[in-house]
Amino acid sequence: MNFFKKIFGSDNPENLDARGLIESVAKGLIKAGGFELDVTVTQETKGDQQYISVEFFGKDEGLLCQKDGQILDALQIFLKRVLQNRMPDKDMNIVVDAAGFSEENQKELEALADRLRNAVLTRKKPVYCRALPPKDRRIIHQYLSSDHRIRTRSIGEGTFKKIKIFLANQSDEPNYQTSRT
Repeated sequence: MNFFKKIFGSDNPENLDARGLIESVAKGLIKAGGFELDVTVTQETKGDQQYISVEFFGKDEGLLCQKDGQILDALQIFLKRVLQNRMPDKDMNIVVDAAGFSEENQKELEALADRLRNAVLTRKKPVYCRALPPKDRRIIHQYLSSDHRIRTRSIGEGTFKKIKIFLANQSDEPNYQTSRT
């Protein structure tokens, strides 16, 4: 049997909407991986954005949350790519979760952002957040964007970058001091 047919399932994608496609692929992944999981897939609109939420549950849900949710992240990227490949005209966000991991992670990141914001406002100097993956940086940037007293900026190379948080009235440029001899 064809590897991709085994993963993606035998449903004809032309007969499925975006939610149905993602559900079919998610179920194919569960079956191919031999996981004891089930999945619920829902579609909703928030503002002008459409979302497909994929919630895995069952005996193996804890496996998906290990290593800071890297498997959940990989599944989310994979499912997004499947949707982009099969239905390029659909502009939808896909959110994958298991055991409430994403919500708990978001709360922890928002608490970290609050601590860092308070440090900047107290010290009146920039602070840096540890290197984070893009989805976590996005949560912090969006969470702090409503506070006009501060600004944020990603710093570094590659996927994992730090976040610089600084006062809005301060320059974002590094301060280089030169010594005269």
